[in-house]
Amino acid sequence: MAVISLLIFPVIRDRNGAGMPLLWGYFLLSCVYGAYICIRALAAGAGATEPILDTLTVVLIPGLVYWVVRTPVRLNLKILFQLVVISLVLVLLATLVERYIFDVRRPELLLGNPFNLAPLLFLPLFIATMDTLAPSRIWVWLGLIAATMTLFVLGGLVQTRGLFIGAVLLWILRAVFMLTEPPDVRTRLWAACRMLLPLFLAGALVFANGEVFSRYKAAANIILTQDSTKEWSTDLRYRMIEAGIRAGKERPYFGYGPQHRFDAALPDPETFPKRFSHLHNDFVTHWVAGGVPAVVLLTALLMYPAIAGFTRSVGQSRNQLAQARGFGVLTSCALLGTAAANNVFFTDISAYSTSLTIVWSLVFIEVLKGKESSDAS
Repeated sequence: MAVISLLIFPVIRDRNGAGMPLLWGYFLLSCVYGAYICIRALAAGAGATEPILDTLTVVLIPGLVYWVVRTPVRLNLKILFQLVVISLVLVLLATLVERYIFDVRRPELLLGNPFNLAPLLFLPLFIATMDTLAPSRIWVWLGLIAATMTLFVLGGLVQTRGLFIGAVLLWILRAVFMLTEPPDVRTRLWAACRMLLPLFLAGALVFANGEVFSRYKAAANIILTQDSTKEWSTDLRYRMIEAGIRAGKERPYFGYGPQHRFDAALPDPETFPKRFSHLHNDFVTHWVAGGVPAVVLLTALLMYPAIAGFTRSVGQSRNQLAQARGFGVLTSCALLGTAAANNVFFTDISAYSTSLTIVWSLVFIEVLKGKESSDAS
């Protein structure tokens, strides 16, 4: 889907239009981020190639999109809605095939991080536009069914507790947003209740499985009690984040260099035999790698969709502003939540997936702010 997205950019280009200001601002911010990471990697000495190559994706994708996409952006939002629903169904089918036909017990590891994170990154777009962009009532209910099954995949099949919890929080936040949108509170209240139906159904499916419920219980236990008896996956993350915070405090301002981000926190393979490319929390990883400036730049990049959503355009209606604002906030929340539980930039493929998600969200926000959003053309 990521490759197809890049192929679509030239198709939607308007050669006579102006460059999108939102994309230009994000491109400049990504250049600052990339330059800092590269300089810090070079200053840290040997082994700088990997983090420098990772930053190229963060800079090149927004640069390419800014060159290709022009305003006004013309996207058929009804078709976009249908594609999102289909994408959610494909995630479900792919996971079911791997789990029950090929007997892959951890299908998210075979699918890889970009595919693993795709449902969470698609959900904000989907839930932010459900009742306004669906081509028909049938598609609304198809979307609800697809969303229920996708939440079940996240929480009940692929063992990604962080993604499931994040999706639940986003879903609730979207319902709150709906109460603030036109035309009236009564209409919005019904829409919000309808939105919460898949949440309850998916939750019932997930927690009906005793094995799945035990994983969530173990995670809650360590968070609430910090019990020494921990579930192994949660324990690994707890130890990595704890070691990362300790290392960050030792060099808080500029860190150890991106190429030393893991070994600086956990240098002894005997006490922590598993070796990863990051600390399973990108804020901690950036702190260890590049200090406070790296964390600030990472946060700014992930917050950019929310900032763009609140940037009002001339002639924008209240409904268009509400849609853009809700979509921007939900997208940033999804990215921030993912960064808090995993990695969004410090490996090449996740940097590609995250950058592409952000630039597409900016394109979509531009569409929501314009006349195209009212007639879906």
